[in-house]
Amino acid sequence: MSKFTEERNGRGTQEWSEHTYNICVGCEHACLYCYAKPQAAWTKAELRVPGAWAKQKLNPNCSRLGAEVGRKGVVMFPTSHDITPNFLEPSLTTILNLLRNNKVLIVSKPHLSVIKVLCKELKHAKDDVMFRFTICSLNQDLCSFWEPGAPSITERLQCLRYAFERGWATSISAEPMLDDLEGTLALADRVDPLVTDTIWLGKMGPIQWQYNSHVPGFVEAGQRIKALQTDENILRLVAAFAGRKKIRWKDSIKKVLAAQEELAKAAA
Repeated sequence: MSKFTEERNGRGTQEWSEHTYNICVGCEHACLYCYAKPQAAWTKAELRVPGAWAKQKLNPNCSRLGAEVGRKGVVMFPTSHDITPNFLEPSLTTILNLLRNNKVLIVSKPHLSVIKVLCKELKHAKDDVMFRFTICSLNQDLCSFWEPGAPSITERLQCLRYAFERGWATSISAEPMLDDLEGTLALADRVDPLVTDTIWLGKMGPIQWQYNSHVPGFVEAGQRIKALQTDENILRLVAAFAGRKKIRWKDSIKKVLAAQEELAKAAA
């Protein structure tokens, strides 16, 4: 088992890595479910303005671009923004700096132009890098709504194939799942042949009503997700994926399974 695949006891990003690193504030992909936006907007009122989060910029507090990070183990980069073409150069420098002492888990809704450069420039460190691409559904309409600035699903699948065919370690994150059971099964079937490691499935976190109230259809879309991800439906999902060795459950699903186990013990 590789360092990227080993089980960790943490939650969220700590399920995947010992350390996280970011170099930007905001994200051009402007995903409506983003966990980082409300965290940042809590203390920075300017980020609460509609559209402000999408104006991604370098964080002046991260000017060393990872050079200050010592030996941590697996470092996840990035977590609160993405590697878009506009920020490819500083992102590449950051990854190279992190690789001096660590393995790097690159998590991204990937742009093909970015992945081509990273595959070329990081070739010497292939054993210390894994690409984990976020694809939450094969339904482009769903993804366009929830991830308005992100690359198309077609482009993300092209990135997955590009990295896989060149011998890179590949993984998929479907957190949050945006589709129903049948759609999530179809997603896993589609990506499985191009995944060398794991396919992670997770529920959507708290719906960010207050930051997305201006988005037409957001209330209805949020209610749909909540209905799809009830405990009953999550248990159906887990049963449907039984025996799939590449499937991993994020903490949101593990929590449902733990509660179910407690109920079973109490009833015994």
